[in-house]
Amino acid sequence: MNPASLCPRNIVRAAALAGLAGLLGQAPAALAQGVLFTYQGRVRSGGSDFNGVGQFKFALVTSTNTSRRATATAIMGGVAPNQFVSSCAITDGGSGYTGNAGVIFSGGGGSGATAVANVSGGVVNGITVLTPGAGYASAPVVTIAAPPDNIFYTTYWSNDGTSVDGSEPGAAVSVAVSNGLFTVTLGDPALANMAALDAAIFARPDLELRIWFNDGVNGFAALNPAQRLTAAPYAIGVQGVIAASQLTGTLPATQLGGTYSGAVTFNNGSNTFSGGFSGDGTGLTNLSPTSLVLFSTNTSLTSWGWDQYGQRSAPTNAQNIVSVAAGQGHSLALKADGTVIAWGAGRTNDPGSLFDFGQAIVPEGLSNVIAISAGLAHSLALRANGTVVAWGAGLTNGGGSGSDYGQSLVPSNLTTAVAISAGGLSQSGPESGRHGCRVGGGHHQRREHSGHGPVDRAAGVEQRHGDFRR
Repeated sequence: MNPASLCPRNIVRAAALAGLAGLLGQAPAALAQGVLFTYQGRVRSGGSDFNGVGQFKFALVTSTNTSRRATATAIMGGVAPNQFVSSCAITDGGSGYTGNAGVIFSGGGGSGATAVANVSGGVVNGITVLTPGAGYASAPVVTIAAPPDNIFYTTYWSNDGTSVDGSEPGAAVSVAVSNGLFTVTLGDPALANMAALDAAIFARPDLELRIWFNDGVNGFAALNPAQRLTAAPYAIGVQGVIAASQLTGTLPATQLGGTYSGAVTFNNGSNTFSGGFSGDGTGLTNLSPTSLVLFSTNTSLTSWGWDQYGQRSAPTNAQNIVSVAAGQGHSLALKADGTVIAWGAGRTNDPGSLFDFGQAIVPEGLSNVIAISAGLAHSLALRANGTVVAWGAGLTNGGGSGSDYGQSLVPSNLTTAVAISAGGLSQSGPESGRHGCRVGGGHHQRREHSGHGPVDRAAGVEQRHGDFRR
């Protein structure tokens, strides 16, 4: 937002206080390359906000200012902290000066130094110190007044197509102005004397918008300086494929919407996506299990049946449960954070016991679990990376013990598992158990591994209504 200068005739006082508000969208199909964008601004006439219909002219240009400010350094005399400015050394004579220029000294701790820059041929060729000042502890900064602008324009578009080298177009566009504020859609041929805009124009960097205004009384005056285009109009030129290296910063979610018919690829490892999505996930493919996070809300844990080993007595940390599994005398629960809790039989590992084989002792550090299963006296967990963890009975394969048949010895080459199931004394037989667990949330209920186990004569184990015999 830049205030405008006085017009050349000092009759109309004008200000352009707004930027380019943003892309409106593509023009109708008949205007193959036509694009539109909105300009919002403010004008004042005679010191007051203008009201009524104003006449405007517009041109998109680039500019080059051949004038350049001169620079110099101060040469000091005396001894700090009582130095004074004895002379100045020119470091850049600048260009475009039309007469001698003022000089300002700042900093250094002292005061009172004054000087004038001498100009010859548009260039500062010397500085005359008028008063040296006093009390300087160090050399002050020397600032030479800037020369007047000497700007050359190149026109790329104007409202009626007549502007050349930044000159004023011939025809004007009528725009309503209220309390000094106006809005106009540039490139809209529906407006009288408004030419279409070609998107190719925005391939050029450093475009500026020149504006001329007429209040109907004092004639046209240029609003200075020309307005630099902000990023929004340049978005018009983004067609086809754009290199990822040209995209930086943060894009507000409010600017993303609609349906994308083509493929959208995000393959930068630094990308971060958060939040959730609605629907059941149908159509999603190539998802990595490690990128999925289980979650649950409004769930509760209910159990029933045999409870001789406390397998129905869930611990207090049984919260945010997403899955459960019931073994013969122990229970497992998978929490939303990918960890597992266990209770009931097997809270110790006592080979002399009928049921304590450590099946309820969850391995330390077990995480990223996506599925669980409970066997007769052992437990299984499937991790997101496709590996399986087992604990409890069967850490050896010694059938003579009556319980160790290697059911907890996970094959070393099993690294891409997608599902697990713990049998009585193996990983492929039917689930065992005689108590049940249920996770319920809202109107949904989930049951896992409940029911009476079959008679396993080969293993010498018989399961009945509440006892266990060898």
